[in-house]
Amino acid sequence: MCGIVGFFNNNLENSKELLKTMNNALFHRGPNEEGYYNDNIISLGNRRLSILDIQHGGQPAFNEDKSIITVYNGEIYNFKELKRYLLEKGHQITSNCDTQIIPHLYEEYGEAIFELLDGQFAIAIYDKKNEKLILARDHFGIRPLYFFKKGDVFAFASEIKALKKYENDNSIDGNAIFEYFSFGYNSSQNTVFKYIKNIAPGSFMVIKDGIIIKEEKYWDISYGNEKEYSLFKIDELLRNSVEKRLLSDVNLGLLLSGGLDSALIALYIKELGKKVDTFTLSFPNTGFDESSKARSVANYLGIKNYSFPVSPSDILKNIDIIDNFDEPFSDSAALNVFLITKYAKEHVTVLLSGEGGDEIFGGYYTYEATLLNERIKAFYPILSKMSPLIRKMIPVNNKKLGWEFKLNRFLERMDRNSLNAHMNWKRLFNIDEIGNIFPGLSLQHKLFQNMKTDYTSPGELINMAMFFDLKNYLPADLLVKIDRASMMNSIEGRVPFLDKALSEYMFSISGREKVKIFNKKRILKQLVRKKLPRGIVHRPKMGFSLPMAQWISTTLYTKFLNTFEDADFHALDFNKNVIINMLKIHKNGKKDLSRELWAAYVFIRWAKGVGI
Repeated sequence: MCGIVGFFNNNLENSKELLKTMNNALFHRGPNEEGYYNDNIISLGNRRLSILDIQHGGQPAFNEDKSIITVYNGEIYNFKELKRYLLEKGHQITSNCDTQIIPHLYEEYGEAIFELLDGQFAIAIYDKKNEKLILARDHFGIRPLYFFKKGDVFAFASEIKALKKYENDNSIDGNAIFEYFSFGYNSSQNTVFKYIKNIAPGSFMVIKDGIIIKEEKYWDISYGNEKEYSLFKIDELLRNSVEKRLLSDVNLGLLLSGGLDSALIALYIKELGKKVDTFTLSFPNTGFDESSKARSVANYLGIKNYSFPVSPSDILKNIDIIDNFDEPFSDSAALNVFLITKYAKEHVTVLLSGEGGDEIFGGYYTYEATLLNERIKAFYPILSKMSPLIRKMIPVNNKKLGWEFKLNRFLERMDRNSLNAHMNWKRLFNIDEIGNIFPGLSLQHKLFQNMKTDYTSPGELINMAMFFDLKNYLPADLLVKIDRASMMNSIEGRVPFLDKALSEYMFSISGREKVKIFNKKRILKQLVRKKLPRGIVHRPKMGFSLPMAQWISTTLYTKFLNTFEDADFHALDFNKNVIINMLKIHKNGKKDLSRELWAAYVFIRWAKGVGI
């Protein structure tokens, strides 16, 4: 894992100093080593966290005549096969680090190089002869890659904080604020800053003289309707994916939640004859504590498990880490990831985790709800009228994903179109609520304007919902969380479920085979029911989250109230009374508004930090 930066010089007199300043902003991503390239046209930098060939894997990497220069962040799991091919073609590669193959591979294949790579990566290649820069990001968006573009000024970096060292332009994208309050994150290509964007997952960009001359996808996924599937093939794909991600010259570990996804990864690691330690957070005296379940998995498999207790005071001590995301990011589980990787850093440098299992195998409750919505949508006119009365009768429960929360959310946001209902259940605030919070904001939500919403069968509907999450929630929330929070502690995260071959096969299968009402992850459960105890296979999903609803009403209440009361911005018309009223409703136990309140709290902190 590394951090990368670069920019077109545009006759900058201080390009070397600026490059180093940007690179140093990413020290946490690569504390082991730094490297630079600078000429009249371009500047490139790298911070390295040494994982493979620790002594000889420095960057930038060059081809033989140094006409191709590369800085890179990530891991290429098939680099040994690619290296053998390049050596047979006569290329000179002396290192056993995956970075070194990239300039040589580009020399052979040009822009088609990315179709050959299997891994998680953000890559910058400078073609000196043609004076062009190529930026690319892995298939799923596991590794981040941002760019700043304003006129012919162009810079890129692994995190926004490094781009802010290049030019601290705080111009805001109003549509991005709407996106954030709708879903708690910005889409996988936008940021809250007007001139900073993401390279899209599975795509590359070509830039010359600071001007983007090409943007192209090298990979995308499509969904099919196959009724037949092979458990043997799925087992083989999963095993291969886990095995590839165990490649390392440093210690590895696993985040173990007690759920099916991480338990399955642990099982494959054991079957492969490898030994890794596992790490779990516990939340004593709450309904969110999974440590006993994780311990039961570890005991069954005979692996070591470290459990670390977390209290409200731990959250208060570490709450400032949310500012390191550089833009508003409302997934409170980022604090979990930060704390567990902080503890794990004493033992390992690489951590595997189960992100992507729900998107690939159909693990979210919203998929069941989507099917239920499809069954009852004919009664929508009647149910929509009865919904407010029924919801008033549902008690408030702060338990993790309790039935009360799910039923209330279902009734509140069901829709005539079941795919729209799926997206509604992901929302924080609706358009009217956002309009009340920001009376002067022009609300133009474009996130899903080009998305297909017509479906012909329940199977296609479920695959479309899973596709939606794979393209939005996964890269813009889950993968941002695991990357930023783990890299704050200089830990590399790896995600075995996000494997190209595995995802392509699973999305070829009808969604109806993967999800039925009250039966999520059907195929995964079929696969492991003879390998793991029934109690692990059929354990209810809990998610890796904090008891935030309880804590906002108690320990965090004063902190939140003070933050909301002090929320005054000179560049935004912000109605803080709406949020303060929500906080009081939450504290009085009338409705669980913890997700909305946390999102508002994070936004206010961010806005004050950048001086809006």
